[in-house]
Amino acid sequence: MKLAILFWFYKEPQICKNHLELIRRYNATISIYGLYGGELEDADKYKLILGEYLDDFYIFSQNKSSSWKWHLGDLLITDWYSQRGKDLWWDTIVIIQWDMLVFGSIYELFSMLQKDSILLSGLIPIKEIENRWIWTSTRIVPEIREQYLEFLNYVKEKYSYNQEPFACLFIVVCFPRSFLEKYSRIEQPELGFLEYRVPIYAQIFGTPFCVARAFQISWFDDSTTSKNRETLNAKRCDISLITILKHLIDSKGARVFHPYRKIFPLNMSQLLWIFPIFFQEWMDGFVNIIKQIRYQKQ
Repeated sequence: MKLAILFWFYKEPQICKNHLELIRRYNATISIYGLYGGELEDADKYKLILGEYLDDFYIFSQNKSSSWKWHLGDLLITDWYSQRGKDLWWDTIVIIQWDMLVFGSIYELFSMLQKDSILLSGLIPIKEIENRWIWTSTRIVPEIREQYLEFLNYVKEKYSYNQEPFACLFIVVCFPRSFLEKYSRIEQPELGFLEYRVPIYAQIFGTPFCVARAFQISWFDDSTTSKNRETLNAKRCDISLITILKHLIDSKGARVFHPYRKIFPLNMSQLLWIFPIFFQEWMDGFVNIIKQIRYQKQ
């Protein structure tokens, strides 16, 4: 089974370059295909900066808003597959987003993958999060709940879908070619939200799920079912550099981190540049410990 990487990016070209350089250090011979989803007028700038790290550079050229691209990011991937990816050599594509750090060979990190299986981080039955998740809850945004029910009704009528619905956190994702071939041809691709649309279509297509402990992320801060939330989450707050280094010095620590929207030090000059950030994080952590001690004494 041949693995390849689809590097999906749309902003911060220097950070993208830094993260790509890290990926290449561990994957010198792996095909890395670029999927650019940013402003069209900036595409040449990104190609100039990132081209040396990529085996192919594809531009999503449809005139869509940034909000559309966020809510329907899976459709950028199917556009890439239909227009370019189906003609490239791979069996399973590992989606690596621009704000993700990957330390290690993808063949080692994703050694649990079987041919034609799909990996979706945070995979969970919707019933376990239905009343707390904004995309399905009856009490948060009723209109969004109606979109979910409309999607369920559609797949029940169209595909006789009668399975237990699943959701995922679209962070660590691996798509087999067999899934993307079918998924790129669905008749109503914009119906529903990608984090339940993708796993439900995988069920419909009979695509087996690859459930990897390393990427089973807990959904809410009060959950005790996973230790991975400190290294993988969908929040807007970057993973701490201290946390990353703590895992890297541990032979059993995490090797994939999201989000991290900064330069990671790959040489001495970058290390000196980033030292003040590291020191500030350490000080913030120390202050929080002192606050907790004082609170407990009270």
